[in-house]
Amino acid sequence: MCIRDREQEIEAPKKEKIRIQWKFSTSIFKDYKKDSDELLRKCFEFDWDCSRIQRVVKNPEQQASVKNLLWEIYPSLKEAYKHYSGLGVVGEVFSIPINTFTDFATQCNLLDDTFKLSDLDLKFIATNSSEIKTKNNPDRALTRFKFMEIMVRIAEDKYIKAGLSPNFEDAVGNLIRDCLEPYVTQFNAQKFRDEVYWKEEVDFVYKSYLQLVNQIYKKYSGRKSKPGMKKFMCLDELHTLANHAGLISEDSMVERDVDVIFNLSMMTQVDELYQNRHFEMSFVEFLEAFARIADKTALSPVGSGESESARNQPLHLKLEALLRLVYDRCLDKDTKDSIILPSGSIFNDSKKFYTPLVSLRQTNVNSSQPSTLRRIISRATINPVSYTHLTLPTIYSV
Repeated sequence: MCIRDREQEIEAPKKEKIRIQWKFSTSIFKDYKKDSDELLRKCFEFDWDCSRIQRVVKNPEQQASVKNLLWEIYPSLKEAYKHYSGLGVVGEVFSIPINTFTDFATQCNLLDDTFKLSDLDLKFIATNSSEIKTKNNPDRALTRFKFMEIMVRIAEDKYIKAGLSPNFEDAVGNLIRDCLEPYVTQFNAQKFRDEVYWKEEVDFVYKSYLQLVNQIYKKYSGRKSKPGMKKFMCLDELHTLANHAGLISEDSMVERDVDVIFNLSMMTQVDELYQNRHFEMSFVEFLEAFARIADKTALSPVGSGESESARNQPLHLKLEALLRLVYDRCLDKDTKDSIILPSGSIFNDSKKFYTPLVSLRQTNVNSSQPSTLRRIISRATINPVSYTHLTLPTIYSV
């Protein structure tokens, strides 16, 4: 038997399916910087220095005690501010006007027989007489440092002047315990990321539709970017996207929801007074905002009946449905022709989620070539039992 015949008789070893453990560090979310203790401390010190709390609390020992108390509640206070400043945008600045702050005060039970609405108005005016004059510090709305400052001013009236506390340490502690802590601790933008958004399935959707996502961001960003500057999405552009997609309605999402979603999706910035970064939505921040919109609008999963409720469906199904809708309604014909979409849902059953397994061989792909990625994913074979995740820049194809 010749050597060639013997070689032909040898069977090639079967390729094993490669299972890759999903990691945040290789996900599409990896560039999002979550709040750390160090970052929050920098924000707190910045706000403390900008405020006039040291003029209100004149005793140095009391100042130190009040500062420690405020630091303990600061993460939750910042989260509450993030929500309420999204509800009360003044011009283009996320801040809290008097009507929105009155709603907050009512929810916190700040108002009672010892501290009335008229007292709240006076404290609001006093806090807004800040000496810092920038376009990001409206004179009739609370910015982040003023939101912290007004709590000390309220504590003075509500507890010290009412004879319920002997000093600022006791007054601020009572305000935190009685009013702030029971309410503001419910605000936590990170909870959505940890429990709903930063998931393998959501990552898979975004990577499967990466070319489409890039085109959406490209179309709805750059309006306010300066020449030579990296493009970003502004609040108006996110509103434009939501309106072009026909997502604004009383039944699902109103314009004010878009403001809140934009604000919650932005990474925390230390300086919100002299810098504008918290108005400039990067691509990774846009991904979160788009996912929050998908969660809010809750469109029916791809391939399901129009009447099927999607409110309780997992985020990845809502997200895929929104991406398809935006593709249909927001992109021009030439752009659509340049995008290769998966045929149908990338999940083979819209009623019950199955994670897909792709029979793979390793292929080196440049992450800057989304069209190549799209073609590879569109050829992938799906198995409804288990899942092997696609990662960039190294992905796997059949």
